[in-house]
Amino acid sequence: EPVVRKTASAFADEEQDEKPKKHGLSWLPPSALKANSISNPSNGGDSNQNDSNNLPPVSALSTEEKKAIIKRIIEGIPTHKRELFAYPIDWDMVDAFLRSNFACVSCLSFQTSGTPVSASNSCLNEGLTMRRGLVGRLFLLLRPIRSQFSYWIINPKPFCPLTNCNKSFRVPGLFILIIFGIPISLSLDYLILPLSLLISVLLLLLALWFCFQYLEQTIVYACDEPPSSKFLYMNPSCFGFSTWELVKLCPNGNTGPTIIGFLLLQPDLCRRKSCPVVLLLHGNAGNSTTRLPMCQVLENRFQCNIFIIDYRGYGQSTGKPSEEGLYADCTCALNYLYMRSDLNNEKIFVLGRSLGGALGIYLAVDPISSEKICGVIIENTFTSITDAASHILNIPCKLPSWLFSNQYTSLARLQSCSKSRKKSSAFPPLLLISGELDNIIPPKMMWKLAEAYENIVTKQHIRNECSSSVMYDDSPNPNSLSQNPVTFINSGRDGLVSFPDGHHNDTWLCNKWSDVILRFIEQSSVHIRSTVNEIDLNVSV
Repeated sequence: EPVVRKTASAFADEEQDEKPKKHGLSWLPPSALKANSISNPSNGGDSNQNDSNNLPPVSALSTEEKKAIIKRIIEGIPTHKRELFAYPIDWDMVDAFLRSNFACVSCLSFQTSGTPVSASNSCLNEGLTMRRGLVGRLFLLLRPIRSQFSYWIINPKPFCPLTNCNKSFRVPGLFILIIFGIPISLSLDYLILPLSLLISVLLLLLALWFCFQYLEQTIVYACDEPPSSKFLYMNPSCFGFSTWELVKLCPNGNTGPTIIGFLLLQPDLCRRKSCPVVLLLHGNAGNSTTRLPMCQVLENRFQCNIFIIDYRGYGQSTGKPSEEGLYADCTCALNYLYMRSDLNNEKIFVLGRSLGGALGIYLAVDPISSEKICGVIIENTFTSITDAASHILNIPCKLPSWLFSNQYTSLARLQSCSKSRKKSSAFPPLLLISGELDNIIPPKMMWKLAEAYENIVTKQHIRNECSSSVMYDDSPNPNSLSQNPVTFINSGRDGLVSFPDGHHNDTWLCNKWSDVILRFIEQSSVHIRSTVNEIDLNVSV
């Protein structure tokens, strides 16, 4: 049979098959469109479409007509819960977006290692789904399970109690003291009045002391600031780090807390083995991934391996923060870097900011840890917790140290270091970075730390001259403690560098900040090599 071909115009009047239209997202719900169609029942669907093309411009409408249109639009805005959540949500797409930008899936489900120090490269797609993990973590933060005297927290796998340190105080003790102690003291009012007054005063003092301890613990360790830092990790790949590892450390063995850290590595294996390694110790708030922009600045200026950890109680690290616990965490992280065979353990640098600066000074003063460190960088840290509290509370006199369960006596450690340190051990080079506009930690505290460090260097210089092993070419000038960034980049080696525009949290954004750190790392690496060669010559002679 001959094939009959129709022209395109022949299909113009034919009814086309109606295909179901895909529901598109709009700010108006279906109920609003339905309400508009009901308000004009006389007009059909085609007439509405034709009339919409013939509508006059808005400028030609009267004020009453404009108000009527605005009223109709407001009435069509969804306010009911069914209308707000009536649109389809592609949860797979949401999961894929979160999984590509955040790295919290692998951290929400992990098994504690049985060795004191261990690492594993976990796959980002294993464990709980992102949506279930976030909802579960939020539920745990809002409604923790409580035992009779202490708090418990749910690990995604199984229940594990928080490790309580000796100097950590819990809020339930305060409630028990108030509930049981005050009625007992009031009941004694009918028996012995002086004894009742004495017990009441003692209970009041204890209650105030418990409140002070809780307030101190909350301010020093702001683990929940911002709130998302407890369960949300940003992906290092979003900041240009193509090679990185998720590391899990157990400073106190398999029964203690687990520390989470990110090791940002150089892709080139040869460069990874020869370049410096920076152990980054962050401040008292946030988690490790909130410092990824700073790591990106260091990576762009000089290629290095960066290891940043979350102390116990921060991020997804388990346990409860304390001074002794944080000392153990940073020591374990340093030992882990020192034992890595693919890293250069002769170029390990410690960079500590604020609270992390006190931890960096602890590692520099410790005789065992200082031998593994090539240099220490301190930024905007304090001399002690008592001094910082007196400044923040605007108290003219110094508060007694026995009020605080956390001390962090960095200045006292540096001052006593030169007396207790052996002659054979040398204090690692120290770079102190201070923001002159810091309104949280006054710059004068950094000046005191720099003065204590200069005294250590001076005494080491005298000792090394007596032993014919000169560590420095010339003795430091105690009259010039502070240096500007340009001077330090040209001829500096260590000591205090002040940034005129630096605040407490944004000194690392100042101009020449990364150049100052690069100069310090280069000078410290050259000094370590020259010292080792000089010792070898003395031994051979």
